Amino acid sequence: MAAVRSVLLLLFLCSSLAGPAQTAKVLMMGPSGSHWLNLVYLAEGLIRRGHEVVSPVPSNLYESQLKALNSPIRLKIQLEKYQVPLEGDVFDRIMQLQVRFALGDAEEFSAFGFAKMIYDSFGDAMNFGRVECDVLLQNRELMSRLKGMNFDIVIVDPVAFCGYIVARALKVPLAIMGAPAIATAALSRATQVPVPIATYYCHRTGFLQSLKNLANHVMMDIITSLMFRNIDSLVSRGLGYQVTLEELSAEADLFLMREDSIVYPPHPLMPNMVQIGGYHVQTVNPLAKD
Repeated sequence: MAAVRSVLLLLFLCSSLAGPAQTAKVLMMGPSGSHWLNLVYLAEGLIRRGHEVVSPVPSNLYESQLKALNSPIRLKIQLEKYQVPLEGDVFDRIMQLQVRFALGDAEEFSAFGFAKMIYDSFGDAMNFGRVECDVLLQNRELMSRLKGMNFDIVIVDPVAFCGYIVARALKVPLAIMGAPAIATAALSRATQVPVPIATYYCHRTGFLQSLKNLANHVMMDIITSLMFRNIDSLVSRGLGYQVTLEELSAEADLFLMREDSIVYPPHPLMPNMVQIGGYHVQTVNPLAKD
């Protein structure tokens, strides 16, 4: 029932057919770069319909997230800055690394070298995220203020795992802006769905390409599981009961899948998964007649 309520709520919030008959409060959490922009595009649509969007931001990400608020409508996103003992944006460095891989630079690395680099990079991001999250959960003043805002839904980027904990701590439905390879890796057809960071194949692959794709899926699942285990103690401490980060992710009320069946090869979806690919396109130009 919680998933159904979340779906109905989000459809109400994002509906382009109805006006703001009732305003809602939305808590958003995400890292920097393109992942933050994905949330900003969604926030724009919600704000235009009269809804309120709030985002708690650690001090080391504040400037980069603020730069993305470059229009009057985006400036209405309320950033709640909190101080953390960190400097720099490790997630941005990972995104730059991903761009290199997308251009084919991954071929320069051996399988072991690539796995180690991914593990080290993700480890740095998780360590930063752990500190940012621990500080937020220990900030009683901010957490109390967020609780007092009575949010209707929490929408997070899958990388912002702290949002999973905050949603449960506030007892608010959780929606994850999940890309297939991040939030629902177990549902991907590993021999068919290309790994976005490591390979740049299409879904029509030969035997050796499918085998390499499968190996990368297995490697990413192992790395993700190992990284999640390092956060489990923080999750249990933050919520006051024994639970893992993977369990919180699986219990999300709604997955907003940044994909479209036209682009991605066929793969299974659960009932609480909604494809929203192309939602950020503001103006659609008509196709040429020829």
